[in-house]
Parts: sequence; structure tokens; C-alpha cells
Amino acid sequence: ALEVVRKESERLYRLAQGVIAHGIGWRKRDIIGTEDLDSLTRKPPLPPTENIDEVYATRIKSIHSAILEFIIKAGTHVDGIYGEQLQLYSAAGRDLVNAIKGVKHLQKNLQQFIRSNNPSIRDAYNHQRKLIAMVMRKIHEVGEIDDPTEIALILDHTLLKIEEDSRDTAKRIEALIRDRNISAEMATSLMTDTEYTNNICLMLISMAKVLFGKKEASALKFEHDLELSDEEMGSIIQQEK
Repeated sequence: ALEVVRKESERLYRLAQGVIAHGIGWRKRDIIGTEDLDSLTRKPPLPPTENIDEVYATRIKSIHSAILEFIIKAGTHVDGIYGEQLQLYSAAGRDLVNAIKGVKHLQKNLQQFIRSNNPSIRDAYNHQRKLIAMVMRKIHEVGEIDDPTEIALILDHTLLKIEEDSRDTAKRIEALIRDRNISAEMATSLMTDTEYTNNICLMLISMAKVLFGKKEASALKFEHDLELSDEEMGSIIQQEK
């Protein structure tokens, strides 16, 4: 049951990568690629090619709902560490869906301002794009790693970078207003959207810690390997007779 949920959750994230990438004006291959993010922001952004509500309804929601239904049914038969892990996968799915919804809220202003003639507001919103892309690249990186300690270090370091950036946000916006580089209206939008970006990044990291970071599946496999197989159990019963 855990293996099914894990694989389907990873499939859900792979689908979400494309949705999030398109929402911030890039392709999925840009997000998980190796090209420098500053270089990517200098290229013309992609126009919105997909309606996030539509994509969520047709591609994301059905898989997410099926995962939740499976977790609920499986949860009636398991408890202990297995049941706890199922609930962690359930929470990871919610985090991913909420991250997608956050991108939906961010998309309108972001798509407008990354095309603005005002370099200050354009750079500020490109900064939001780079933060989300950086987090997704780190998640892609840990997906290729088996060592849970290394995974935890990478994700925790990424979390620290997001938290540091969040603390510096107010100062950056105040400086832009003080120097009259952006209007008060732009600043209001930027503050709101910065909060969306921060939450998107935090939810993605939280999801990644469950899907890739804890590696409970390995521990459970080890526990399962210690159990006697049906053949071994049958052999012991025969000997006892």
C-alpha cells in the first residue's frame, strides 16, 4: 500500500512540475534543466498556454482524489508506522495541491510584471520565479539521491534560503518605494505575491521531505525483510509436527 501511494504521489508531482513551470512562464525542461536561472529570466517568458483551473480539474484532481481514496481505504487495515506514513503521504498531497493553487493566485500579476517596461518590478517578479525554480531544481536533485542524510541536508539548506529571502523581502520593497522605482500599487501587489511565493516554496519543500527525504520505505522494507516468508513459515510448522 505504501509503495503504491509513494509511486502515485511521485507521478502526481511530475505532472505538477509542468503546471507550475507553465504558471511562472517556463517549460518543465527549463525548471529541471541546468541552464543558469538568471540566463533563463533574460529570455522572453512563455505566454500562459494553460488555464491552471482547467489543468487541475482534468489532470491533477483525479489522481489526487484517487490517492486520497486509496489512503482512506488502506488506513482501515493498517496502523503504527505504516498508518503514520500513509497520513504523511496524504499531507504531502495536500501541500502539492496548495502549491499549485498558490501558483494560480500568483500567475496573473507575475505574467503581467515580468513583461513590464519597469525594470525594478520586472526584476522583483523574476526573483519570485527564480525562487520557485530553485526549489524545484533541488527537489529534482534529491529525487536522484538515495542517502537520506544528504537529502535532508539539501532540503534543510533550501528551506533556510527561502526563510532568509522572506526576511529580506520587506527591506527590498521599502527600498524600491523609497527610491521611487515602483509605485505604491505595485508594492502592494509585490508584497502579496511574495507571500504566495514563500508559501509555494515552503509547501513544495514540505512535500519533498515526505516523498524523498525520510526514506521510511527503506526502513519498512528492512522490517519486512526480517519477517519469515510463507515458505519459511511452512517449513518451521512441518518441523514442529
